[in-house]
Amino acid sequence: MKFWTVVMALLVFVGHAHAEPDAKKIEQLLALTDGLALGKQVGDSVMNRISDLYPEEAQPLLRRLNDSMDDDEFKKLIVGLYQTNFTEAEIDAMIAFYSSEHGRSIVGKMPKIVQESMQVGGAYGQMKMRQLLEKMEKEGYEPATI
Repeated sequence: MKFWTVVMALLVFVGHAHAEPDAKKIEQLLALTDGLALGKQVGDSVMNRISDLYPEEAQPLLRRLNDSMDDDEFKKLIVGLYQTNFTEAEIDAMIAFYSSEHGRSIVGKMPKIVQESMQVGGAYGQMKMRQLLEKMEKEGYEPATI
């Protein structure tokens, strides 16, 4: 009988050790890091770039697409990603860090870093695309006509 008690205790321990982190703790972490706001910032930037590619007639459709984005749905997706990829101990450690003075300072600087990274990345991508197109043209390749 003792054998089965030990086996059951081990199974409970192992199951508990691999349990998903608590969703409320992840939501607390996302609030501390402004993680959802940063995601929205990136999404808005991408949407603006997409919008610039289409004529005025398409803008109402793009606005409807943007308006259909559900913050609660998005949060559930992000919480699920955190639950899949982090342990409860890791979530606790991140909460402790982002609650600290250094963590708060970093969070305050991230929106600017994200914005500048997107600008730098966009400019870099455009430069590399120009270089690629020039190289392809020199080698005799031409884009297909639509």
